[in-house]
This record gives sequence, structure tokens and C-alpha cells, in this order.
Amino acid sequence: MISKILILPVGMTCNLKCKYCVNNSKRDFVHLESKVMKENILRKIFLEAKLLVDYNKKLTIIWNGGESTLAGLDFYKIAVRLEREIFGDLEIENGIQTNGTLIEDTWCDFFKKEKFAPSISLDVPHS
Repeated sequence: MISKILILPVGMTCNLKCKYCVNNSKRDFVHLESKVMKENILRKIFLEAKLLVDYNKKLTIIWNGGESTLAGLDFYKIAVRLEREIFGDLEIENGIQTNGTLIEDTWCDFFKKEKFAPSISLDVPHS
């Protein structure tokens, strides 16, 4: 049974070009809106996970990847809706790893309302 899921909604796509990053060989640095995980794929992930979730524990979903916020706020609103629809009353904690460069007030309002726990990495792009 699982109690944690790691999801990469934009794969390794990032908005920074840090030379030291171990994922640079896998990164795509262009704006790729079309490469954001589609709702039907996320739904499928959640439905598969539902079969494996330990309902005696809280489920932690960690949003990670390149830069998670590149998925856009609408993506996470859909994700929260799907969480409620698929997992029902199961207690879910969402964590999101971000470099913080795209965070604005609307993100902060969403994090607070939906009880997301952001983790900020301190990244510095080098030329």
C-alpha cells in the first residue's frame, strides 16, 4: 500500500538554466505549454493510485519535476478537483517543489486555500 505519490506535471522542463543541475541533459528550456500533463493522464494516475492507497494513512502528493509551477495554476485547480472526486474523504496533503520565480499572489492564495505546502529551492542560473 502507498501513502506517497510523486508526480512530475511538466517532466524536466524548467525556466532556469543552472549549470550545476544534474538534470540539464534531460531538460527542455523552451516554453512547452503542450507538454503539461493532460487531465486524462492525471485522472488515470489517480485512479490507479486509488487501488493502492493505504486508507488508514493520509496520502501525500508531491508535485515535482523541472519547475512544477510551469504547469500553471489551472492545472493544480484541476488536480485538486480530481483528488476530491477520486479519493473522496481521504486526507490528502499536497506538497510542491518550486524555484519560486513564478510565484505571485494568486499562487499564494491558492496554496493557502488548498493547503499546499510549497518547498522553495534556491537556484541560481549561471551563464
